[in-house]
Amino acid sequence: MPSNYRKCIVSHLRCPQCFSTQLAQSEKGMRCRNCHADYPRVGNALNFIDENSRKQFNLEETTNISDHPYDTRAQKIIGDLAEWGGVALDCGAGKKTVSIENVIQLEIVPYPHIDILAVNQALPFQDNTFDAVFSLDVLEHVSDPFLCAREIVRVLKPGGVLYLDMPFLCPEHGYPRHYFNATRMGVKRLFEDWMTFEEHYVPLSGHPIFALTWFLTHYLNHLDPGVKERFAQMTVKQIVARSPLDFLKDPIVTGLPQDSQWAIAATTQAILRKGILTRS
Repeated sequence: MPSNYRKCIVSHLRCPQCFSTQLAQSEKGMRCRNCHADYPRVGNALNFIDENSRKQFNLEETTNISDHPYDTRAQKIIGDLAEWGGVALDCGAGKKTVSIENVIQLEIVPYPHIDILAVNQALPFQDNTFDAVFSLDVLEHVSDPFLCAREIVRVLKPGGVLYLDMPFLCPEHGYPRHYFNATRMGVKRLFEDWMTFEEHYVPLSGHPIFALTWFLTHYLNHLDPGVKERFAQMTVKQIVARSPLDFLKDPIVTGLPQDSQWAIAATTQAILRKGILTRS
């Protein structure tokens, strides 16, 4: 944490175990004076993830890397904050190629430019710390998006801005896990008790053409060659002219492997019995 912004953020840390704000520098990183929990430095980052957190929030090692750069809207927010000394928190920054002075990057993986290792469900910051928070393609990957939403609101200053991106119709994908997509009503429900929506829109990067392309491409790529070619030659008009029920015995449907169906399933079903703990 070389910049003055990062030095300032250290004074706004909060122990995620006992919620004490009495954290002090130690030889290895930070230590809570109240519960004596140690938070060592891992590479350039302070690590607030312990084994209990890993088990509680189902964290796993992964080779999948999120490396999306900041879009023009994020860049504008960052630039506007920099003009008067405001600081943003990027919750789930991924593997950014740059470190920006007034942006604190938080992740569960110690990529080179990460400042804080922590889970979104237990952010290690005091209330009302940040002027802006970014949550970009992250909430679908956390085990409890409602808890994450409350944490984001908690660390955001009154009047601060949240820049949020959460998918609706996209295939199942993992970093390493993918839990929840959301309709526009679902996104509103996450934050409407605490925040006012100034804008809510479908960005160009979220246009339905992406969902259509993702689904067709995934479908084609997992069919046997002969069936794949027949499906590829069909026009949109030919596909929509038939009811989905008419396809159910067609090899176009029966030939799609079960493992591949999970990623783009219209619905899933399950039978559960009380008393038997299941954890996915």
